[in-house]
Amino acid sequence: MPRFKRQRLRDIPCVEVPKGHYSDAPSFGRVVRDKDGRKIATVRSDLPPRIKRHVALHERVHIKYGGGEIKTNLISAALDPIGFINTAFATVRNKERIRYYINRIKWFLKNKNKTNG
Repeated sequence: MPRFKRQRLRDIPCVEVPKGHYSDAPSFGRVVRDKDGRKIATVRSDLPPRIKRHVALHERVHIKYGGGEIKTNLISAALDPIGFINTAFATVRNKERIRYYINRIKWFLKNKNKTNG
């Protein structure tokens, strides 16, 4: 099991993007590729500083350690528990994000039988 260190993660580039930059989802952040094909973390510029730091950490964990949301949330929560809690509260207070997650769950439930058999 690798040791998760915040210092190693800070070396991964992170850039700020405006709200609405991602037209397909109300994301707080995302991993994208730069023009040279390298993965970089992005975070919305309109977020409060504490949440912005945690989202940047979360996206950097995606890049460094791979894995899905559960693994990434566990690692980023262990490294920054207060930032994780702040980000979780910001998510549940955001109607746009709640609607997005409800639609994702509905899609998954509708299509789970199609993908499993």
